[in-house]
Amino acid sequence: MPAILDNLPDFGSLLLSREQMRAYDALAMASCKIPGTILMENAGRGAAEKIGRLLAKTAEKPRVVILCGTGNNGGDGFVVARQLVAERRLAATVTLFVHGAPTDIKGDAKINLDILLALGQRVLFSDDFSLPDFAAELGKATIAVDALFGTGLSRALTAEAQRLVGEFNRFAGPRVSLDLPSGLDADTGQVLGLAVRATHTVTFAHAKPGMLTPAGSEHCGEITVVHTGHDDTDILRQTGPAARVLTATGVAAWLSPRIKGTFKHRSGDAIVFAGSPGKTGAAHLAALAALRAGAGLVTIATASEAVPAIAQSADEIMLLSLPDSASATDLEALIQKRSSVALGPGFGLSAEAKLLSERLWQECATVLTVDADGLTNIAGAAAAIHPRILTPHSGEMARLLGITPAEVERDRYAAVRVAAKRYHAVVVLKGAHSLIGAPDGETFVSPWANPALATAGSGDVLTGIICALAADLEPFAAASAGVYLHGLAAHLWCEENHADRGMVASDIIARLPAASGLLVSR
Repeated sequence: MPAILDNLPDFGSLLLSREQMRAYDALAMASCKIPGTILMENAGRGAAEKIGRLLAKTAEKPRVVILCGTGNNGGDGFVVARQLVAERRLAATVTLFVHGAPTDIKGDAKINLDILLALGQRVLFSDDFSLPDFAAELGKATIAVDALFGTGLSRALTAEAQRLVGEFNRFAGPRVSLDLPSGLDADTGQVLGLAVRATHTVTFAHAKPGMLTPAGSEHCGEITVVHTGHDDTDILRQTGPAARVLTATGVAAWLSPRIKGTFKHRSGDAIVFAGSPGKTGAAHLAALAALRAGAGLVTIATASEAVPAIAQSADEIMLLSLPDSASATDLEALIQKRSSVALGPGFGLSAEAKLLSERLWQECATVLTVDADGLTNIAGAAAAIHPRILTPHSGEMARLLGITPAEVERDRYAAVRVAAKRYHAVVVLKGAHSLIGAPDGETFVSPWANPALATAGSGDVLTGIICALAADLEPFAAASAGVYLHGLAAHLWCEENHADRGMVASDIIARLPAASGLLVSR
């Protein structure tokens, strides 16, 4: 494997929802005969090992504060406390604060609490400390651990819990959440009143969907998956995943080396309906990205007024001037023999642009990738009867579904599945950890959450990449591989420049051959 691929984000390949994790644990206990205490021990030990590695980088005799709840997440915290104290080389002092009373703690968590108390560990319950006491102890801490609420939380945090979380978030050192940050919805990534902003999250068995969302990326920090000590192949056959994470290995399987005797039309002949007066840059970016992603020939079909501007920077790109009347445009002649079609970047929202967009949506039998103005122009259209890929951001998705952007962000996974089914299309919901949904409900999640991608033209580049890949791959594979390549190219730029800002869209395009080369070489 190329060295640069060794340090890519690793969230595992599957995401499990709240209900799936409940079923997962129940099956581990019932079918695999693993007691819940063993599952909790394995999870807590794995988290303690991660925390121990962080502590090894700090001063001698570190102080650890663990904020626990009264459920199983708190039980994980009790195991972590015991394991850290037992690691003599760390010489760590651990103080536990429990949000609740001893009588609130039951089952496996109670067993681990009783062990701690028998060992003489200091544990403070709600009646034993005040918020200033908690703040004072955090002020002396080397690291803080959040074991307040786990995946089961689906309600807003109480006012008292929010005060504790607020104080926890003010701690300036490493903040480690167990399983997921308390206050973050495991399924949607929605913040339930207030959520812990962790610098590190140690999640158990499998990552959860809510962690791989824009809000999740802001609250989870660096994610480490700790397995709970058993083969789970049979369990996963029964639970299924909520979504799958795109991986370098999975994407590489779609990208095979080209035969030496290929030619440009076999490599992909794409046409991009894009550009309008004042928006010519978007057309050029999409077309050049398609070439850099492997298309052999790319044509920009654009309004006649936009042709002179695009022609100034389109040496490798064919240009086609569209008739002034959309109804007079001979789409069949334009599209025949094309391998792939794209619509939207800078295309405009005029009546003629809307009519031509609607005609393409209805009449184009070739796979059609729709973005930007094209999405606005076809919003509310009937379900597709030909292969389609839609690439909205949350504002465009809101228009497609007739809801608000806030409602889209409230549950991105639900939004992408509804849109894919309604439009009978593959849908890419862009953003940190972009989602790719198929009409049958299958969902891929991008591992990339890169702030450098928040730059003008980045979406136009993605459109061109997907358009190029759709000449060879099925729409779902083309969209998924396109999202991954787009993110990998941006990652390469960030690694080269040691920066998380300042990248421009053409920087992504320039690194596409290297990104695809890294994957094809595997």
